[in-house]
Amino acid sequence: MWVDPLLPVPVSVEPGVDQRRLAAYHEAGHAVAHVLFRLKFAEVHIVPGETSGGALITAGCGPWWPPSRRWVKRKVIALLAGPTAQIRARGYHGGEPFFDVGADHDMTHARALASTCYYDQRRVLAYVKTLHLRAVRLWEVPEYWRAVQAVAQSLLLQPYGWLPSAAVRLIVRTELAAA
Repeated sequence: MWVDPLLPVPVSVEPGVDQRRLAAYHEAGHAVAHVLFRLKFAEVHIVPGETSGGALITAGCGPWWPPSRRWVKRKVIALLAGPTAQIRARGYHGGEPFFDVGADHDMTHARALASTCYYDQRRVLAYVKTLHLRAVRLWEVPEYWRAVQAVAQSLLLQPYGWLPSAAVRLIVRTELAAA
């Protein structure tokens, strides 16, 4: 196993895989889901950090606590939308999908949020699994997937791999209007 600096977990080396492109799809998935669910965020970037290939910055954009069940549901789907977009862009090759794409943090955060709705760990895991399927289905809507592709391309074209939320919203609205 080789440790890629863009991903926080060990991944196997796949010849020809552009990790920056996959990070762009991952972060674009988070960003587009945030726009679709009207969740606030400040910016998205694909500047590699110590533990990730990019980030969606939501500082100061959370709900007043305690969050509503509806907000938790949308936020969990948005958390899982990143890895599911990355998996769709890469093509799934078996194994544990979230481990394969370095999305441990997304899954951990999703489970923590789900545990605000359920106390029993089995119910938390079942709820997250259900919402994971909803995240997968998001990208089956052609105009939503085109929005992910457009945001990912924009991230890759930016010199610093960074977009403010207003730019992401404009890209998503443009793609949805074109449908």
